[in-house]
Amino acid sequence: METLTLILQIGTLLYILVVTFFLIRALYLFIEILKEKTRLAKKSSESKNESLKIEVLLPLRLQAYERLILFLERVKPMALIARHLDAFASPKQFQMNMIQNIRDEFDHNLSQQLFVSEIIWQTLKAAREELTQQINIQAASLGDLDTAADLAGKLVQVDHKLIDQAIKMIKEEMKAMA
Repeated sequence: METLTLILQIGTLLYILVVTFFLIRALYLFIEILKEKTRLAKKSSESKNESLKIEVLLPLRLQAYERLILFLERVKPMALIARHLDAFASPKQFQMNMIQNIRDEFDHNLSQQLFVSEIIWQTLKAAREELTQQINIQAASLGDLDTAADLAGKLVQVDHKLIDQAIKMIKEEMKAMA
């Protein structure tokens, strides 16, 4: 009888061990499934974020590139002269009108720096500064009898490489993005 009781106890113990083993195994598999679901959900979320980035940011970046090229084209000396040369304006007034226009155009596009690289933004700022300095230098070199047309003539002769360099950099960055 004792042997039978011992066998029953061992059998019960084995049964409990087997059930415990399968419960632990089931719990382990359940945890692994949850981990996989979490990983897939995270991957899906990242994919949605990437898709959102492409759908929202890409058009904004393209618009920024477009607006900054337009800014640079509008502040080229020939464009400034065409818009601001007044036969009756003094050289000083012509100088101030052009510089104010450059500032206004730049201020209008300040937010575009969010969508372009730091190097492009710094090159754009340097081009703006170079142009403003050249306008001031050429205006200071005029005599008392010189006219706004004389200032315009001097500005056309100066090479403004940074403007062209900034345009080229914007185009290259835009192409690299595509």
